[in-house]
Amino acid sequence: MSIVAVLRLHGNLILFEEAFDVDHGVEATFEDFHYVSDREGNTRYVFFWWCSGDDLDAFDAALGADDSVAERYVVAEIGEKALYHVRTRSFPPEQPLVFPLFRELDVTTIKASRDADGLHLRARCPGRDSLSAFRRSARDICDYVDVERLYVERGLETGRQTLTDRQREALALAHEHGYFETPSRTTLEDLSEDFGVTPQTLSRHIRDGVEKLVEDAITDDI
Repeated sequence: MSIVAVLRLHGNLILFEEAFDVDHGVEATFEDFHYVSDREGNTRYVFFWWCSGDDLDAFDAALGADDSVAERYVVAEIGEKALYHVRTRSFPPEQPLVFPLFRELDVTTIKASRDADGLHLRARCPGRDSLSAFRRSARDICDYVDVERLYVERGLETGRQTLTDRQREALALAHEHGYFETPSRTTLEDLSEDFGVTPQTLSRHIRDGVEKLVEDAITDDI
C-alpha cells in the first residue's frame, strides 16, 4: 500500500532561493535531475526544467545571478516553454538538501515544480513511516513542509489486470485536477501539458486505465 502525498516546501530551501525570491510569474517543472559526488563527498546537481510564465527574461537573469547556480542554458524552446539545463555549484557533504532525500528514503517523485511559492511535490511513499521520515528530514532543511493532500494507492492484487505506472499517474493527475467532475474543472489539453505528453497520448492512458479498473471491478474470481 503506497501513500501519495501532495506537499509544498518553502522557506530556506537553499537551492535557487534567489532565482525565485522575486515572483516573475514563472513555474519550473522538473523533467529530470541527477547529482555527482567527488571523492571528498562534495556534490553537484544537474536539473532539467520546463519553464513557462510571464517574464522568462527576468527569471533567466535572476537564475544566472543565483549563488547556488554554476551554469544554466536553454536546451530547447517549444511555444512559450523553455527547457533549461541547470547545474549547481558544489555542495559539501555536511550541507543537507531536499533532493537526495528521495533516494535515501525510497520516495518516488511523480511531479515536482518550483515557483515563487516554494517547491511543489507530488510524491509516492512506500508507507506512512517513509512519509513521516521524509517530512522530518525536510523540516530540518527548510522552514515549512505543508501537507496539502494525502491519498492511498491500493494495488489490485486479485485483479486480472493491473495499471501501468503511467496509467496510474495519468488517472491520479486527472482526478486531482477535477477532470472527472461534472462539469470538468480542467481540459485534456491542460492536463497533457502537466503530464508532458500529447492530449491523444494522455487520453489513451486515461481510457486504458479506466477500462482496466472497470474490468477488475466487474469480473468475478474463478
